[in-house]
Parts: sequence; structure tokens; C-alpha cells
Amino acid sequence: MKNLSMILMLLVLLLLTTEQGNAFECSKARTVIFPCWSFFNRIEDKPSRNCCNGVEYIKSLTPTLNERRTACECIKGLAINFPVFSEDLAASLSKRCGINMGFTISKYIDCNKIN
Repeated sequence: MKNLSMILMLLVLLLLTTEQGNAFECSKARTVIFPCWSFFNRIEDKPSRNCCNGVEYIKSLTPTLNERRTACECIKGLAINFPVFSEDLAASLSKRCGINMGFTISKYIDCNKIN
């Protein structure tokens, strides 16, 4: 289990250095959502306060539609590369944190269709 955790951490670090679109925004969105991965992987039964703070911060970084779509693509790219990822928990994150991010975290979301 420790080896898997180390591999996942290295993967995250690698992905944080591989940017899409606007590097600063993408890097920031990925960094602040990182505390949510133990929830997405069913290690924790609810999102931590740090996770919800990250959701709130992403909302503050994305006041425009274009910024929400950029954040969506960045986080989607991160989710796609995680071997263990619960779509249902990720989809429930905004509701569980009580914060509407403007999009749902999913490997399958079409970020161009968010409003």
C-alpha cells in the first residue's frame, strides 16, 4: 500500500509540472484540489476541511466561464491519470462542501458544455 501511495504522489508531482492551457491557473487549481484525492479514492468518508477550502478557492479563481472551463480541463486531466478514482464521490464534492464550483469533477465531463 505504501508503494502505491508513493507512486500516486510521484504521479501527482509529475502532472503538476505538465501543464495544459494557462499554466498558472492550471497549476493552482491542481494544487488546491489535491487534499480531496483521499476522499475521491474512498480513503476518507467525507471531504476534509482542506479539501472544501480548495473547492472554495477554485470557485474564487474562476469567476468567468472561460476560467471555469480551464479549471475543469485541468482537474479532469488530473482525474484521468489517477488509477483509483470514484466518479460518484467526485460528483458529490460541491454538494458535500456546500460550494457550487460551477462544474462537476469527472473524468468524462465535457468542459466546453459547462455554463
